[in-house]
Amino acid sequence: MDIDLTNATTEDISQNILRPQSFNDYIGQSELVDKLKIAIKASRERGDALDHILLTGPPGLGKSSLAKVISKECGTNYREVAAPSIRSTADVIGILKQVEDCGVLFLDECHGLNIRVEETLYTAMEDFAISVKINNNSIVNIPVSNFCLIGATTSPGKMSGPFRDRFGIQHTMQFYIVEELSHIVKANMIKLNLNYDESVVNDIAKRSRGTPRIVNRLLRRIRDYAQLNNNNYVDKNIVNKALDLEGVDKDGLTKIDKRYIEKIWNVFAGGPAGINAIASSCGDDKTTLEESVEPYLVRIGLISRTSKGRMLTNQGVKLAMRL
Repeated sequence: MDIDLTNATTEDISQNILRPQSFNDYIGQSELVDKLKIAIKASRERGDALDHILLTGPPGLGKSSLAKVISKECGTNYREVAAPSIRSTADVIGILKQVEDCGVLFLDECHGLNIRVEETLYTAMEDFAISVKINNNSIVNIPVSNFCLIGATTSPGKMSGPFRDRFGIQHTMQFYIVEELSHIVKANMIKLNLNYDESVVNDIAKRSRGTPRIVNRLLRRIRDYAQLNNNNYVDKNIVNKALDLEGVDKDGLTKIDKRYIEKIWNVFAGGPAGINAIASSCGDDKTTLEESVEPYLVRIGLISRTSKGRMLTNQGVKLAMRL
């Protein structure tokens, strides 16, 4: 389970260093972690594979990091695959043959499986065998190891009901509060060998949109700036200058967020406006706006999504008038 850094770039290495390695240094999602600790302890006592787990929620909340922690806590091998790359029964068999008994298979973007692959996984998940038709139309059952499938998705509604139902443990991951993000900031600045003024911790946390992945991305850019300009010491001036270069303001708003707000205000008179029209006006991809921009703007009360389209809230109008 050691991380192989042989061919990794410096950026890859820093990303891996920042990942939690056990439940002891996994911050947040406490309700889920408590459930998993019980399930893992019980399955290890029985000598069984952990029940299949479905992790849902927005990107960047630590689904893949948690999957790796689960594997380490189970003391088993770990295999990670992007679901859209699995196209056939043969692919499924090839992947599962690489998973040891009681091992963990992490399936990212599991809403991206085609129905044939989903159906193949049904029997593998329940019976630890895959049924295959051979030339004379007879069926052969190919055994696979007892394994734990951890599925991750931002779009559980795109999965078929029967596939979803085969996950015994299901949990929607929540955005992090500032206090939790502050703990991550402190822990990861130490991992990056940064000294810091205590006053910057909450500032960085507040700019991170409730998302650990964004915390870590901002910290790496702050690290670069502090290394070159302040002998690896992070104070408010360093944070402000580094994140100004990144186009991230004190509320975590980015240039694309502000462009979105400006277009609804200046082009569509505050809304309502359809997402396709907004995307065209912004010159941005519709999916990017729907998945990376709008959720945060809705959450902090700058826009509302109605049946007629997107509209600025009163708070959104006030911001638009200042831009």
